[in-house]
Amino acid sequence: NFSKILIYFYVISLFLAATTRLISIGNKIQVISIIEKIFNGITYAALFNIIINTFIHILKVFVTSFYKDESYLTHTLPIRKNELLISKYLSSLIIIFISFLVIITSFLIMHYSENLLTSIKVVLNSIIYNLQISSLGFILLISFLVFSQICAIISFAFTAIIKGYSYNRRKSFKSLLWFIVFYLSTMIATFLLIIAICAISGNFSQLFAAVLSQKVFLLLIYIALVTYTLIAFLFFFISKKIFNKGVNVD
Repeated sequence: NFSKILIYFYVISLFLAATTRLISIGNKIQVISIIEKIFNGITYAALFNIIINTFIHILKVFVTSFYKDESYLTHTLPIRKNELLISKYLSSLIIIFISFLVIITSFLIMHYSENLLTSIKVVLNSIIYNLQISSLGFILLISFLVFSQICAIISFAFTAIIKGYSYNRRKSFKSLLWFIVFYLSTMIATFLLIIAICAISGNFSQLFAAVLSQKVFLLLIYIALVTYTLIAFLFFFISKKIFNKGVNVD
């Protein structure tokens, strides 16, 4: 379910992006150039708010559906708890996808040009030089990395809420504490895994080099991708196990 605030931010961001692009046509005039910069800042603020409000919306809907007044209807539906949980994961990913699509579209409306495409190609080619991977392959790899990281964040956010709301008091505060614990523990585990794999592969010294070699850079991306994917699945199964034990409805 979409909240009105998200839809408003989508419309406002696209409108501001289009307005900024129109204003930029006359940016050779000093006054118009200043106005363009102001609209640029406002548009980026709106895009940032989309990111913040998207995650707030997801967490709010999760809590409301399972632990507030709405939960009485949710838990009486002829649907298994596993299916309820999976539906929240899928709907959250859809909302995040739409939000990022709006952000990317707004950015392209503001800045799309041949020079931008050329600059992106130059940067991309400099990154993948000697990596033995195509531009498309690298873009897909980074996309999968971002997707796996988002899935991991959703997984331990939902797990933190389920764990926090299993208590009788200060549920929101304890959910936040569990989120911090899960986040820090996963970051530490990922860091230790990177050190271990680099040490085993003989690339440990590269971690402390002024500039990472391209081989190690690609290795770190693969490690992060696998780790985030495993974390996402791990916390999903943990959340499912705790959730199936029962729910304390407010």
